[in-house]
Amino acid sequence: MNTNFQVRPYPDWPGKFQIYDAANEKNFALRNLSFKDEPSATAYAETTMAWWDFGSQLDSLPRELSRADYEAACQQFCVTDKTDNEIDNYGTRYFSFDLGSYSPEQYPQILLGGKQNALNRRRLEGIKAERKAQQPVIPASRPLALTLCDCGHETAHPMSASLGTACPDCYDRMSD
Repeated sequence: MNTNFQVRPYPDWPGKFQIYDAANEKNFALRNLSFKDEPSATAYAETTMAWWDFGSQLDSLPRELSRADYEAACQQFCVTDKTDNEIDNYGTRYFSFDLGSYSPEQYPQILLGGKQNALNRRRLEGIKAERKAQQPVIPASRPLALTLCDCGHETAHPMSASLGTACPDCYDRMSD
């Protein structure tokens, strides 16, 4: 995990703190965040770096996880695995979070939830791939044979009229 950060007082806002990336000599946050105290800024930085560290490890996993790979990844990242039915739900498909809207005390739980959801999304992609592979292949339909009707036209859908077979266009005329 990257530990090249410093928590400093925000230069323009007395009583506020910023996270500074000492290695790159710039403000750490991707957007201008300020924190009410040093512990809040430190907790945010540590949680964000833990998330980035997890993200780099997650990149080594396949985009579509089989059930066995998913269970192994959950064990590796100390996350409780879920059933496929639990994974295939609205929350897994559309969940996202922003640390800025939570208190520093909630960060560890949010980080764990983010890890869980990232693994669940990869398993969801695996579920979709498995379903697609299980779908039966429907052969292309053959074109219908044309039949010469008593009206003189060829059609794939001959109709029986009182004066003989007819195409749909001549049916009324041939039904006298």
